[in-house]
Amino acid sequence: MTVKIYVGNLPETNPVPASTIERLFSKYGRVRDCWVARLPAGFAFVMMDDERDASDAIDALDGTKVDGQRIRVEISRTKSTGRGKGGGRKARSISRSRGKRPESGVGGDSRSRSRGRRGDSRDRR
Repeated sequence: MTVKIYVGNLPETNPVPASTIERLFSKYGRVRDCWVARLPAGFAFVMMDDERDASDAIDALDGTKVDGQRIRVEISRTKSTGRGKGGGRKARSISRSRGKRPESGVGGDSRSRSRGRRGDSRDRR
C-alpha cells in the first residue's frame, strides 16, 4: 500500500530540491515519488511504498531542520484529487447558496414587497 506523506514548513525563499527530500526519506524505505511545490512554495508530498517505513520516517523527520527551518512531517490528509476534505470549491459554493437570506428589509423582504406593489398596480388598470 502506498502512503502519501505531507512535508510542510519548507523554506519558501530558497526551495529545497526534490532530490534532497528523497534522500531524507530514502533512509527509512523506498520512496516511490516526491513532489515539491514551487508556487506557492513551502511544502512537498512524498509517496512511500510501505506503511511501516512511512511511519518510521514521520517519527524521525518531524521537527528536524532542513536549511535552518524545522519541517512538519505527517500523513497526508488530502484525497488523491488534491482537494482536502469537503470537496473543494464546489462544496463551498453549494453551502453558500443554501444559506439563510438576510433578516433586514434590504434583502429578500424588499424584493417581495416591490413585487406586490407591481401586482397591485396592474390590478387597478
